[in-house]
Amino acid sequence: MSRTKEFNKDEVLEQAMNVFWKQGYANTSMQELVNAMQINRGSIYATFGDKHALFVYVLDFYHRYLEKEMFEATKQSNDLGSQLNDIFNVFLKINDKFQIKGCLIVNSATELGQIDSEIKKIIEDYMHQELNFILNILDRGRSELCKNTQLESIAKRFQIALIGMRVSASIGASESELKSIAEDVIETLPWKRTEV
Repeated sequence: MSRTKEFNKDEVLEQAMNVFWKQGYANTSMQELVNAMQINRGSIYATFGDKHALFVYVLDFYHRYLEKEMFEATKQSNDLGSQLNDIFNVFLKINDKFQIKGCLIVNSATELGQIDSEIKKIIEDYMHQELNFILNILDRGRSELCKNTQLESIAKRFQIALIGMRVSASIGASESELKSIAEDVIETLPWKRTEV
């Protein structure tokens, strides 16, 4: 009978995520992952596979974490502007929690998107789901925007700004600078203005 592995899968994936996020995929060794996850190499291979397969698990873990955080953040507000601001704030909160700048998805797209077809597909799927999430938020707040607003176009513009904010965070932009970016993007949406 095989011995039961005595570790929490999500906890060790979070430890692996922190290493990949700080160092990038190429600069992370299996020994560094063993040290961070605090389980033996054999258990890593048996549960997750090799380094590349583990990285795929880590991206899925991060993706699920982001989805949960964005859902929880945006359900607290009723108006569209606040919900969009909440999406930006999710990434500021994540950077504070993990003490790592930027976004693992965006960093991985930059490092591996053009050389690893499997990772590229995972990132494309995530970005598509993120875009749909933003589009759904915009659709629910449609009444706050001008009548003929093209929601798909606005959602894409918002996502590009969100990606830019994550890149800016990774190269050291301050929290106040990032909040200013968010405010500017939200302010320039085609809001329905009340005539005075």
